[in-house]
Amino acid sequence: MSRTLVAVVLALLVSAILPAQRQGGGGGGGGGKGRNADPESPPAAGAPAKGGSGKEQGDAKPAAPVVPADPAVVAMALTEFQQAWAKAEAPQKVVEVQKLAALGGEEIAVALAAKLNDRSPEVRRALAEALGRLKQAKVVPQLGAALTRELEPETAEITTLQAMCAALGMIGDPKAIPFLTRNVFAGNEQAEGWSTKVQARLAALGSIRHKESIDALVELFGKLPSTGNSRRSGGGGARGGGGGGGNSRMERLVETPLRKLTGENHENADAWRDWWKGARASFQFD
Repeated sequence: MSRTLVAVVLALLVSAILPAQRQGGGGGGGGGKGRNADPESPPAAGAPAKGGSGKEQGDAKPAAPVVPADPAVVAMALTEFQQAWAKAEAPQKVVEVQKLAALGGEEIAVALAAKLNDRSPEVRRALAEALGRLKQAKVVPQLGAALTRELEPETAEITTLQAMCAALGMIGDPKAIPFLTRNVFAGNEQAEGWSTKVQARLAALGSIRHKESIDALVELFGKLPSTGNSRRSGGGGARGGGGGGGNSRMERLVETPLRKLTGENHENADAWRDWWKGARASFQFD
């Protein structure tokens, strides 16, 4: 009788254990899938224009410049990148950019910057986004030159231009300032996209935390375009008088990045100039 009872108990235990083991094995398989998918995660997090979550993007951004890949891995990846690039169409080029950028480091950034003359706006945008994440100051001249080309009417593409401006702001090197400010108010302010281009360039300037950025923005008050009869010279009067609404709008384009950089909020262009003249020597960023 006791043997029969023991056999029944053992049978029950076996029937309970085996399904649990099968389920655990399935879970392990699922875990394996998750791990296999991990290498695809950096490109997704590294494509802010595609709508990844802010947290994922924020987590991914510092990884590339802080821990660059082993030199041997980089050398092999660069060879594969160049071979793939020669025969790839735009969508595949975007994938190749994201893969290479995930390795991080200056050498990777330089290789990507060399492709900024690609004919596809989509590819140029992906390159700019990658360079912004890599944050390598060495590529600022190439990125700035690409921005200058992007401002030309025959090549202008707003979202690509915005990505290039944002990348220069993320890198945060003052060498970008001339590219962002040169002829920033040129063109017809009533033309489609004019204001967006100006805002993109000035917003990037507001991300470069150097006194030279504040210098450049304060100087721009004297270069604001006229609107009708509302033109104000460098020593113009208080805002809001004499039909100066158009200039007030232009001033706000400059004041927004100034407030971001300085934490200050002054009444008009003259007040900003006076404040900066007295504050520059001792000014420190928070």
